[in-house]
Formats: sequence, C-alpha cells, structure tokens
Amino acid sequence: MEGTSVEEDWAAVAAASSALRRLVGRCHQVGSDQLGSRFGEVDELKLLGEAVQVGVLDQGLSRGEV
Repeated sequence: MEGTSVEEDWAAVAAASSALRRLVGRCHQVGSDQLGSRFGEVDELKLLGEAVQVGVLDQGLSRGEV
C-alpha cells in the first residue's frame, strides 16, 4: 500500500481485469506443470477481489450511498 495512490491501485485493477479477460481464452496454453500454481494464483486474486468488494460495499453503506 505504501508508495502508491488509490488512483494508481485502481488503475492496476483495471489493467488486471483486461489481462484476465485475455486469459479466459488462453487457459488451454497453460502447461500441465503450471496448472496447480496458476489455479492458486487465480484463487488468491478471487479472494482479494471479494475482500475489496466487501470493503467498497461497506464504504457505500456507511456513507448512505447504497
């Protein structure tokens, strides 16, 4: 978190979303020896995304925006 702004972090989220859209059609290119580690990386991204989603919802609720 240190050294970046919230705007820079959201820009990184947008870039990651774009990369994930591309990867949807390329999963068949992942080597058999990489399937487990790639699955773990995507699972971690999913969990972190859900945590951010909860945080954004919490902010919206606490500000009366939702």
